[in-house]
Amino acid sequence: MKRVEEFNLKEVKLRKGKREDIDQIWELEVESRIYHKKLRKMLSKMNNSGITLRFKKKWEKNFSSSFSKRNEVVFVAELNKKIVGYIIGNIFIWQWSDSPPRVGQINDIAVLRKYHRKNIGKILMKEFEKWAKVKKAYALALNVDSNNFSAIELYKINKFRNLCTYMIKKIK
Repeated sequence: MKRVEEFNLKEVKLRKGKREDIDQIWELEVESRIYHKKLRKMLSKMNNSGITLRFKKKWEKNFSSSFSKRNEVVFVAELNKKIVGYIIGNIFIWQWSDSPPRVGQINDIAVLRKYHRKNIGKILMKEFEKWAKVKKAYALALNVDSNNFSAIELYKINKFRNLCTYMIKKIK
């Protein structure tokens, strides 16, 4: 991993994501998935670039719809006109309550690995929280891989607490 030249956090610009950002966000997504080993098995099975392209097109179609939905948002963090992080989320109604509140769901957050621990994830989360407040959200929620200790630490620092455990079993 390359060392990051020092930068002032004030140089990082936050803005709403646009469709034109999709290629840079895709690069972040791939780096993030590889980092979390979610693509490792799939990548090892790939024998030509067509599969990668097909996967990208499917992801791109799903992600692109986020730019036009009223209760969904993408924010990007830019440094020197390059996207170094993004967050995507939406507002949903928490249905397991007598008076269901609106909740801001963080669906994904990624920061280029060389910018980890530089507060970019934190400022993206704060921006999403401001947006969720405007949308009258009562709380924020997210899912995190139980082995992603650096992300869990970030969420705890930002006052998230563990509410439940999501478990999965592979069916053979």
